[in-house]
Amino acid sequence: MKNILFFVCCILLIGKQHTIGQMEFSSTKQLSEYAYSNSNLQNLTNGYFLNYNLNYDTEYWSNFEKSQQVNANYTVNQILTTFDLMEKMDISSTHFEMDSILFPVMRSFYANNGYNNQNIPLFIFDLEVSELTKEKNQALNIWESENPFPALTPVDFKVKDLYSAAVFVDTLVQNYIHFYWNDETFISNKNRTVEKVEVTLNGITSVIEKDIPFDISLFYNETTPLIKIGIRVTFTDGKFKENTQDFF
Repeated sequence: MKNILFFVCCILLIGKQHTIGQMEFSSTKQLSEYAYSNSNLQNLTNGYFLNYNLNYDTEYWSNFEKSQQVNANYTVNQILTTFDLMEKMDISSTHFEMDSILFPVMRSFYANNGYNNQNIPLFIFDLEVSELTKEKNQALNIWESENPFPALTPVDFKVKDLYSAAVFVDTLVQNYIHFYWNDETFISNKNRTVEKVEVTLNGITSVIEKDIPFDISLFYNETTPLIKIGIRVTFTDGKFKENTQDFF
């Protein structure tokens, strides 16, 4: 966890109150808005800013980034971690909330009686996120003032890719499962969209059409369980991403 010396270490957390001198902030987001108020983050970032939350954990991000690059084997936990990062990084006034996406999904899960078709979303994250350079981050860590941080400039930032794709399930417990993807499960701030989504189930590759639930029941049974799938997403710029996902 980065050592925050912001405002001469005078940030006091009292319940949900964040206090700087005589100023009180009701949330971490309000505190971040004040801290970066000298900078036009809307113009300087891509809408997601890794250092926006002043409790930014470099180790948390590094482990997440390493799991993307080394394993390319994503899980439900990867989805939840990505949503958590998006909540912390979002600089917009509306502010992204994962509950707005996951609550409808969970309602459909709980409403299923075990005999109806269960539609499970395939989430595709294709984001560019902004991060402070190492030098600028170190400089802000030792900022000793109750005033906001000095104005940032474009040279203070670098851009990183955040990509993952996984279905929102880690175990298959019934025979009426359908995977699907749509505009709500494809989350991106890049200038491209999805051209094609392919899944490989027990050696057979099929295309999942947008907005059309794909029945996976033909690809596994009690004697041939489905323990791993392959996911390939091709984008409209001709590039593609591939990864796997394990079930248990």
